Amino acid sequence: MIVGIEAPMSAGKTLVMTYFLISEYCDLRKRLLTNYNLLRLPSERFDVSTVEAYLERKISLKGRAVGLDEAHLMLDSRLSMTRRNRIVSYFLTQTSKNDINLYYTTQDLGMVDVRLRRQTAIGVTVEQLNDTHFRVTGANRFTGKKVIDGVLDGSAVFPHFDTHEVIDVG
Repeated sequence: MIVGIEAPMSAGKTLVMTYFLISEYCDLRKRLLTNYNLLRLPSERFDVSTVEAYLERKISLKGRAVGLDEAHLMLDSRLSMTRRNRIVSYFLTQTSKNDINLYYTTQDLGMVDVRLRRQTAIGVTVEQLNDTHFRVTGANRFTGKKVIDGVLDGSAVFPHFDTHEVIDVG
């Protein structure tokens, strides 16, 4: 399943994605791959070299949960024909066959590659209500049915990531 989390800068996108990843790890015992540093949780680095190793069958990513913060940095809509976009796009088409749940954040869906947008099953939006509370809503992109609607208290999630981390585009 691919879940896209869209909101303006500093609205809580990474917080919501981290919450989902914590749930994947604690509830489903999935191993985590991220392109940002998760704190207090075991995770491995996700970048283009990870995808290349997977495609060359050097590593297995079966049963993983992937967190891709600021997805437009790795899958920019303006660079759809680059080798990097093609490699990562191929990986995206294999996620459901390999029980991989992918979560990504972006400030605007139009900034990410069209292939990622088309494969996104759940679209999530985030609205910051105050310093610790965030309204989270999500709908199935294919049916329009609302699947998430609530307020997240981020107090327990903030210690698991650095809100000021700059994402490496590697």
